[in-house]
Amino acid sequence: MAGSSINVRELAMETLTDVDREKKTASEAMNITLRNYQYMSKQERSFYTRLCNGTLENRIQLDYKLDRISKTPVHKCKPYIRSILRMSAYQILFMNSIPDSAVCNEAVKLTAKKKFVNLKAFVNGVLRNISRNIESIQYPDKSNIKQYLSIKYSFPEWIISMWSKK
Repeated sequence: MAGSSINVRELAMETLTDVDREKKTASEAMNITLRNYQYMSKQERSFYTRLCNGTLENRIQLDYKLDRISKTPVHKCKPYIRSILRMSAYQILFMNSIPDSAVCNEAVKLTAKKKFVNLKAFVNGVLRNISRNIESIQYPDKSNIKQYLSIKYSFPEWIISMWSKK
């Protein structure tokens, strides 16, 4: 966050990338980071935790919405870019206290910091499009109720299927 020597978004990106690459479980990765950065302020720790948990909990919905905006599907993006897009989309869609422009700017800075300078315009374009088109990104049609519920509530379809059998 601003004014701090710790880049909380970068820590979250590293955590999300480790989880995405299946190097660590979410709780393991987050606990290691929180232990290694015990000097983070309460506000920074809170933001980090919300950003990681929120991004992971809403990943199915985030990927769906990102895929509607981007010409490159999320699963084909480089792991760091995928994490940056997901956590930034989470901030735009679910965290009203952060201006979308700030989210986009921080995402572009992280992209450059990870040496993906050639992808800065891509990241910026996708996130600004999400911000501009937030209301027009439609969920799938309810005629495929399992897919609709899966995306709307970010639960895998197999869980929706299992619940619907009860």
